[in-house]
Amino acid sequence: MSSTAKRLNDPIYIGDGLTNETTAVDQVEITVEGTVIKANIKDGTSVLDILLSNGKKPPHSCKAGVCMACIAVVESGTVTQDEQGSLSAKDLSDRKILACQAVPVSKRLKIRFLG
Repeated sequence: MSSTAKRLNDPIYIGDGLTNETTAVDQVEITVEGTVIKANIKDGTSVLDILLSNGKKPPHSCKAGVCMACIAVVESGTVTQDEQGSLSAKDLSDRKILACQAVPVSKRLKIRFLG
């Protein structure tokens, strides 16, 4: 395997890519449909769980990355997903995420739900 090949358990980074600000974050600012949500988070908290715990009602169903009800596009910022779920390689290159699987790794994140 070449050093650039993706290993099975490597996280998938979606969005602006890795920067100096891209790490596990404990505070995040998420913008959805013009509304800004500022939240303290624990490592590994999904975008969907952050929104739900802050009183938002984003589209979702299974919370397991299968139904694709929570599909969104990263307009700015970066998330990681350990699993691709039902997303295709093209979906990932188009910056699409599953909010139930995506974890913020940048302090600011702007997403747009498609469902």
